[in-house]
Amino acid sequence: MAAKGKCNGESGASQPHAKTTDAAQTTPMGEIGDVAEFLQLEEEHRDLRKPFSEKRRAENADLRKRLHLG
Repeated sequence: MAAKGKCNGESGASQPHAKTTDAAQTTPMGEIGDVAEFLQLEEEHRDLRKPFSEKRRAENADLRKRLHLG
């Protein structure tokens, strides 16, 4: 009976570790590159938002003046 308990303890402890290792090894490098590209694009988006918003507000103010709405 002691041997049976020992086998169950060993197999249960080693299997989750093996799954974690397999998951880490099977992550395609392309996915890592995609995430890095996404983060770079998000940063660029944040940098461009403010100047774009300011430009649009100025254009809207000019159009209001021309249309005598403001």
